[in-house]
Amino acid sequence: EDKSVGVTEMRGISSRSLYSLSRSLLSRVSHGITVATSGGCSGETRALGSLWSALQSRGVKVNAIQLRPGNVIERTGRTFRVVESEHKQQGRGGASIQVELRDVDNGSKLNLRFGPEESVEKVFVQEKSFTCLYTEGDTAFLIEPDTFEQVEVPLDIFGKAAVYLKEEMRVQLQLYDGRALSASVPKHVTCTIQETQLPMKGLTSAPRYKRALLDNGSTIQVPSYLEAGEKIVINTEDDSFVKSEATLRRRFDLFSPPRRDLAISVASVREHSTLLGFSAVKFVICFSEFDIWSVKRIAEWRPCKWWLHGHLTPLPAKSNGFIRVDCFGGLNQMRRDLCDGVGIARLLNATLVLPKFEVAAYWNESSGFGDVFDVDYFIQKMNGFIKVVKDLPTDISSKEPFRVDCSKRKGQFDYRETILPLLLEHHYISLTPAMSQRRDRYPQYAKATLCQACYSALRLTTSLEKKALELLDAIPKPFLSLHLRFEPDMVAYSRCEYPNLSPSSLAAIKAAGGEDKKPWTGEIAQSWRKRGKCPLTPNETALMLQSLRIPTSTNIYLAAGDGLMEMEGFTSVYTQVFTKSALLNREDFTRMHGNTKAALDYYVSINSDAYVATYFGNMDKMVAAMRAYNGMHKTLFLSRKAFAELSSQGLEEEELKKALWEVHRNDFEIGRGSALPDCFCEFKL
Repeated sequence: EDKSVGVTEMRGISSRSLYSLSRSLLSRVSHGITVATSGGCSGETRALGSLWSALQSRGVKVNAIQLRPGNVIERTGRTFRVVESEHKQQGRGGASIQVELRDVDNGSKLNLRFGPEESVEKVFVQEKSFTCLYTEGDTAFLIEPDTFEQVEVPLDIFGKAAVYLKEEMRVQLQLYDGRALSASVPKHVTCTIQETQLPMKGLTSAPRYKRALLDNGSTIQVPSYLEAGEKIVINTEDDSFVKSEATLRRRFDLFSPPRRDLAISVASVREHSTLLGFSAVKFVICFSEFDIWSVKRIAEWRPCKWWLHGHLTPLPAKSNGFIRVDCFGGLNQMRRDLCDGVGIARLLNATLVLPKFEVAAYWNESSGFGDVFDVDYFIQKMNGFIKVVKDLPTDISSKEPFRVDCSKRKGQFDYRETILPLLLEHHYISLTPAMSQRRDRYPQYAKATLCQACYSALRLTTSLEKKALELLDAIPKPFLSLHLRFEPDMVAYSRCEYPNLSPSSLAAIKAAGGEDKKPWTGEIAQSWRKRGKCPLTPNETALMLQSLRIPTSTNIYLAAGDGLMEMEGFTSVYTQVFTKSALLNREDFTRMHGNTKAALDYYVSINSDAYVATYFGNMDKMVAAMRAYNGMHKTLFLSRKAFAELSSQGLEEEELKKALWEVHRNDFEIGRGSALPDCFCEFKL
């Protein structure tokens, strides 16, 4: 305390002056501070030069699944900060945690993979609250509000959120051994709109969203009724609009009947009232009832022109050999492998042999590629993109191909460097593509070949398409196709806890998972659910469809496998539910294999009036992409993460529905997840 400076006088001091003053005060009292050392040694005098040094707790073992960005761990005698942590689940295989680390001392990066229950040694960092004084250049000047402790930190430790830093903003620093490893700003901040996008001429109706320039220089999408000068709340985690500080629009909502939204442009009313000479504005409010599909989209995904209308690169005169793509898993997983494999074959200038589909007892499967897809049509549509043969030359037809399994590799490796030498040596190889690839490194002719194979060349066999048409005709129109995933094996492998399930469901889950797949418990279970890793129950799915204002009388086709659990919670709300087992001839259905059933679900889903998925698996990605390819944009993925986060906040049913509506409306507006980016381009509407 410096008595020469009174409280009244300090109130008028600027942030920069206060910073200089507090540094001066601290320099007076920093000498002579005694800190007792461990082991009973005598105390030693230390200056407060290391104002933010923290007591670190080492040697704490945690499971790798608990690692989050910003955590600090010790490994092989070195200390690392977690930059990214991603959970990987490979079909029925074991899960893994892919972690990107940065060495605290030298800044080098390291990528490691852990098992979910593999132990790592975590070092706890100190988290302290500071107030931002000001920023200058690439540096932020912060002060601890209680002790006047000051620090200078680089702006880049705030990441992309640095743009939101303002004077007097409260921020959090994560400190390790006196060093700031990361920093964060509040989740919600208030910004002022500087400019808004001018309306486009010729539009008959105003778009729901427009671009706005904020006072911090960033640009985001805001509702069209907002104008320059208005203050809005921003979510700093994803740079999204949260709400406006204005209460005018909220007052209008008081008059809104249930399940109706207000359609009014304040700016438009002001403009027209001025033109008409009104001295007082009278608002005429029109209400219109609508569901999620009535929301106007601001973007959509369409097939890229370079693929559909681009000039084909001529095939080389000589092939480097023959490649057979070996596909594993369910139908849509095998289709994904096939798409990638065709692109790789073109990349390596190989001749494509008809792919091999895995014969797997688990999938109740014995059908091959030719049992599901029209072979002649495939060869015809790939003409000019890649050469495809049904039969091998006699000199190699009796040989087994040299096996090359890339499924466990990462996308950083180069197929031409790794696989091409093997192809040239053996002339005939079988290939399973990597699950994660860098297709952006492909030349355009290879990407075009992949896109052609995936979206233009695959057609069901005549007999299977006939059966699919029969199923499609039997479903009452219009209808929504719902891909619901709540089978025992799906729940078991998610390792999520569901305490309110029936005894029969719990027994089925335990049988599917065995002793190795017990549900997570405690904090891990809560964290896992909040990350959106837990399948939605049928009851939760029904609530989410209601939040999207989809009428309970909607015709719903259930595109799902056998063994769905807890369906009473869904069918008690949505009563018009149809399944292939009920619509098809029982004898025909019994004879069908897994791939055939999956093909029927796929065909119905790409031709449905609307498609909703509770998961984002291989089928969902393929269906969404094909629907975008065919210009059908009523496609939506239910957000498990949003449901977990919002329900954990204790929201009641109506409040929860309203919050879920906002999340999914934004997703639908921008077409989130509606197509694969490799072959599709985003078009602004």
